[in-house]
Amino acid sequence: MGDRTQEALEHPLLSVVHLPDFKGLVQADRMLVTAGGAEMMVRDIDRMVGAARAHGVDVAYECCKDMPHAHVMFLVPQTLPSQQQVADFIASVLPA
Repeated sequence: MGDRTQEALEHPLLSVVHLPDFKGLVQADRMLVTAGGAEMMVRDIDRMVGAARAHGVDVAYECCKDMPHAHVMFLVPQTLPSQQQVADFIASVLPA
């Protein structure tokens, strides 16, 4: 890869892993990340979680074994725990 291509791949608008910090991306310094263990981007998601934690963000992270990308959107019994986790997180960050 050329220098320009590498520079583009490391731009924060392409991947949040490369953000200088996570200000403005998270509310109240907390973030929920749920990933499917079978999705292609799971290593990038792991890196993003690590970067967010390194910037002081309290990250709740769940990687669901054998699940695909966006598994939380599927209405099947296997995704119900993840869907409940998302609902609980949303309720915890919304103003009372």
